Amino acid sequence: AYEYWKMKGINIDLVILNKDKSGYLQPLHDKIKELINTTFSYDIFGKYGGVYLLQQNNLKEEDVYLLNTVVALKFEGGNESIYDQIMIKETKNAPKLKNWVKKVQNFEEIKLEELPLDYYNGFGGFSYDGKEYIIKWEGKSTPAPWINVISNPSFGFQVSETGAGYTWAENSREYKLTPWYNDPVLDPHGEVIYLTDEETGDRWSITPLPAGKAKVHYIKHGFGYTSFETICCGLSQHLKMFVAKEDSIKINLVTIKNLGNENRKLTVTYYIRPVLGVTDEITFPYLFTKYDEKIGALMIKNVYNEDFANRLAFLSAS
Repeated sequence: AYEYWKMKGINIDLVILNKDKSGYLQPLHDKIKELINTTFSYDIFGKYGGVYLLQQNNLKEEDVYLLNTVVALKFEGGNESIYDQIMIKETKNAPKLKNWVKKVQNFEEIKLEELPLDYYNGFGGFSYDGKEYIIKWEGKSTPAPWINVISNPSFGFQVSETGAGYTWAENSREYKLTPWYNDPVLDPHGEVIYLTDEETGDRWSITPLPAGKAKVHYIKHGFGYTSFETICCGLSQHLKMFVAKEDSIKINLVTIKNLGNENRKLTVTYYIRPVLGVTDEITFPYLFTKYDEKIGALMIKNVYNEDFANRLAFLSAS
């Protein structure tokens, strides 16, 4: 595969880590080097885009750990085939998928209160006090993304009328916490808040996209906040996004009101695609995640980022 990629102009570093501890003679090491010399790679042996042969017992433990962290593909010599190694292994402790009970629910159709708007243009208008721009989303987005940028001096995010956007810290280009897609056609989302009905398995997003179910959404862009308001599935739903005045914290405040007579069991899920750098295509292999049960937070770190290696991102809910 390496020779084929090289012929097609795709350069990669191929590292062979020899774990043999034979001592001074090193017959396995010599045999591997002999095989390398019989290929087209002998001229770039030990060079960028070439083949590297390393003896594990000559490396520091932290160097071996780093190597295993940054590799794109890793194969172990042994009885297991390459095919078996690249197949995704089942996670032993992963929860089993729930079998939802199909239940037909008929909710009374309750419409959102019509908001009076100044200078309404078919998509939105200003509130009477001029402090908010309110978009009435009825399955059709604005001609161009209508975005609110919300930040303090060192931290912030932007959000559009569909709920798409991204969050950053320190530098809006160099240290994105979630991805900036800049794609108004597909409009992918790197952050989504989902609601799930635990009795039926029905799932939707509070924001219009990517999975909103309501016919009407009101999006309010204000000074220092954006809110989403809708009614669907027998629930009044309100989401308000803002950042702390001084701390590097983004807050999503969710308010849900049951408009029916029956008790409801819901789950709120916050999905993010972490970046911790410029683009997730570059940083994704180097992200380290850990859940801290004591404080109830998911920790994310990218020590491979030279400028922000000591920064720690966290995600928590209450």
